[in-house]
Amino acid sequence: MNSDAIRFLGLMKRAGALCIGETNTGSAARAGKTAIILLAKDASSNAVKRAEGFSLSGSCDAAVLEYTKEELSSFLGTPGCSMMAITDRGFAEAFRKKYSTAFRIK
Repeated sequence: MNSDAIRFLGLMKRAGALCIGETNTGSAARAGKTAIILLAKDASSNAVKRAEGFSLSGSCDAAVLEYTKEELSSFLGTPGCSMMAITDRGFAEAFRKKYSTAFRIK
């Protein structure tokens, strides 16, 4: 596991640049504020379909992380965390460049 990548997610959370949860991600996508939508590697097929829909409405990429829901929930302090969105374009680009091995674009 690339622990630097998950720490970077924590930094984005503290900076207010990460929407966590399906409801928050969907709201951000509909408002056009998402740069990348991220999913846990064990997200349900329904969550994956919703994330793909959010990425279309928000005109952004959706990516699957190398982390499970349990790992993300534990580190980010949010139970059942399977979906999130990076809302800051600078953070999103830095995450994409530095940690491209930590996720795959859908």
